[in-house]
Amino acid sequence: MTLDLAADSGIFVGDFGESVGFRLSSLIDTRTVTAVVNRMPISDDGDTPFSGRQSPVLHVLFRNHATLGVLPSEVVADASQIETSFPMGATARWRNVLRIVRHNAGTVLLEVQA
Repeated sequence: MTLDLAADSGIFVGDFGESVGFRLSSLIDTRTVTAVVNRMPISDDGDTPFSGRQSPVLHVLFRNHATLGVLPSEVVADASQIETSFPMGATARWRNVLRIVRHNAGTVLLEVQA
C-alpha cells in the first residue's frame, strides 16, 4: 500500500483533529478548519526533543489545502492567527502563528504562541 500525502492527510486530520479558526494576515478573512493540536507546556526535564523551551507553544497540523486546511503561502509569521484553546478545555482565543515548522504535499505544521 502506498501513502498518498495529499489524499491521506484528510483521513488523519479528520480522525484526530478538532475545529480551529484560521485568520489570514489581513485579520479579515477567517475560516474554520479541522486540525490536530499538540499543546506543549514548558519543558525543562532534559529528556525530550523540546527541552529548554522557555514558554509553552502549540503545534497545529493542517491539511495542505486551500479550503479544507491551510496553504503555506497563506501563512505570515506574527500576522496570521489560529483560534484554539490552551490548555485543552479552556476558552478558545486568537493566537499568533510563530512559524511554519514544515510542510509537504499533504500537511502544514505551524508553531503557534500559547
